[in-house]
Parts: sequence; C-alpha cells; structure tokens
Amino acid sequence: MDMDAREMLLGRWFSDPEDVESLQVHGRSVVEFEPDGVVMTLTHPGGFPRIVATRFRLDGSDVLIADESVGGEKRVAFRFTEDGKLVLGLGEGESRYLRQGDGGEEEER
Repeated sequence: MDMDAREMLLGRWFSDPEDVESLQVHGRSVVEFEPDGVVMTLTHPGGFPRIVATRFRLDGSDVLIADESVGGEKRVAFRFTEDGKLVLGLGEGESRYLRQGDGGEEEER
C-alpha cells in the first residue's frame, strides 16, 4: 500500500455510531494511529475501559500490530469506504470508524 494510505490512516478514529454490532462487542472505541508508528486503542468491553499502546506498520492492505501476548504481530485488514470511514477487520467481523472532525466525536475538553 502506498504512502497515501498511510497518511489516510494517521489520526484519531471513533466508533461509527451506526455500527451497532461492533459497539455491542467492543463498546465505544477510539483508535489513534500516530506518525511515529504508535497505535493507541481505547475500548470498553463489558463496560470497562481498556487502553493499549503498541507499535504498528503497514503491509499491503493490512496493519501489522505488535502483540506481545503472542510474541509477534497481529494482522488486521483495513480499507476506507467511499464516504471516508475506516474499516478494520477484527477476527471474523469488521468494525467501522469515523475520523475525528469528519463526523467522529470531538476531543473532550
């Protein structure tokens, strides 16, 4: 995948409020891809907040995320919809995200 895809991926993404299935599994989520290769995630499985910070890199249409629990990397497919949503393939399903400022939640003040 070219540099444009990486540039599109960078930033803060919030759960799509219309993605009911993903919200039921993960709760409201925030994923932030930083230029230095760090990805931070905030999920609320079971209503409890869980924050993870780790490294990422791109391999074609996949994001490879460092996963210390398996001593390697987790491969997550990603793509963008025509309306600019980020879709991440997680396990057997997909989760959709809105970029902050493009309909996603704004930062808390």
